Order: sequence, then C-alpha cells, then structure tokens
Amino acid sequence: MAATVGTAVTALENIKTQWGTVKKKYKSLIDSVDNISLDLFDEIIRADLNTAKDNWQDLKNYADKLYEGAKSVQTGPDCT
Repeated sequence: MAATVGTAVTALENIKTQWGTVKKKYKSLIDSVDNISLDLFDEIIRADLNTAKDNWQDLKNYADKLYEGAKSVQTGPDCT
C-alpha cells in the first residue's frame, strides 16, 4: 500500500509541475499580448483576416463546382 501511495504522490507532483508550466506559459502569453504594439497587432489581425477570407473564397468556389456538378447530373440525358 505504501508503494501505491508513493506512486500517487509522485503522479500528483508531476501534475502540479505541469500546471505550473502552463501557468508560466499563459503569463508569458498575456505579457506579450499586453506589450504588443497596435501597429503589429493590426498587421497580424489583417493577415489572419486575409487568410480566412481566402479560405472562405476557396470553399465557396469548391461548393459552386459541386453545385454545378450536381445540377448537370440532375439535368443530364437520363433525367430530362
């Protein structure tokens, strides 16, 4: 039983260490966000928005192709 308790204590200490690491990383992230210049922030956001816009456009184009393909199947020689 002592071995089981020792294993449990070790596991809990490891979990505590991992949470401490997460805390440090989040603090570093928050500090970085707090210290970012508005120009750099704007540049990052615009780049992300442009990427998202391009991805949505690609998805729309793909959906349009699927729609056209489905239309041609429905109005094909056997369906008219």
